[in-house]
Amino acid sequence: MDPDTHATVTARQDLTMRVDYPNQDLLVLFADGTRISHQTDNYDWQVECEGYATVQRTGSTITVDIGQGVLSYNLEDRSMTLDMGERGALLVCGSKVRHMLFMLPACCMQRLHNSQTVQNRPLVC
Repeated sequence: MDPDTHATVTARQDLTMRVDYPNQDLLVLFADGTRISHQTDNYDWQVECEGYATVQRTGSTITVDIGQGVLSYNLEDRSMTLDMGERGALLVCGSKVRHMLFMLPACCMQRLHNSQTVQNRPLVC
């Protein structure tokens, strides 16, 4: 037991280490550097490993930081969002594209506006 945090630390022969905190939070560390943390009061968790995208759940949203953007999945409405900052965002709900905004040259934006479709799908703004 850790005297400062009162956490219980358990280690296995394969170098997996589990830390159980008094408030029921959990931290698991694996030999390859993978780290899983879980907060029981709000069911939030995070999985991280160097060289891979961090995956985390906060509330009803699971997010993956893919470097050039953030991919989010909403557990309540089953929607998926790809946010690429200044380059645009995409919201997909079911099989429908609900919102698309990408920074395109003015001529392309005008064509999109006139056609109101993107790859044979209605453009909803």
